[in-house]
Amino acid sequence: MGETFLWGGLILGIDNREDGTTVLEILALPLDDSGRPMTRGAEPGGRFLAVSTEFRDPAEYRAGRQVLALGDLTGFEEGRIGEATYRYPKLAVEALHLWRDDGRSPGSSWHFGIGLGIGL
Repeated sequence: MGETFLWGGLILGIDNREDGTTVLEILALPLDDSGRPMTRGAEPGGRFLAVSTEFRDPAEYRAGRQVLALGDLTGFEEGRIGEATYRYPKLAVEALHLWRDDGRSPGSSWHFGIGLGIGL
């Protein structure tokens, strides 16, 4: 335990707990070269919990969004998937990146500007 990992995938659920933590249930997926989860043709690698000490808004961190989490593996938490018991690895979040819904990477946007210069 205590090793740092960079894991990503699709958000399946969010739980803002009474102790002030936010727990994201994430379907683990392989990452591409930019760290974005690969959703087409990729085999899921199970599920994990990303535990954040910051409040995360469920409207923003909703099911189906792609996320990248950096943090330390702190142990496991027993949970349920339907009627089955599941042992989730728990990641204590140091950094969390929510990918844009439109499929573009952060920072890849069009910029247009008009400049005026005066030569002396």
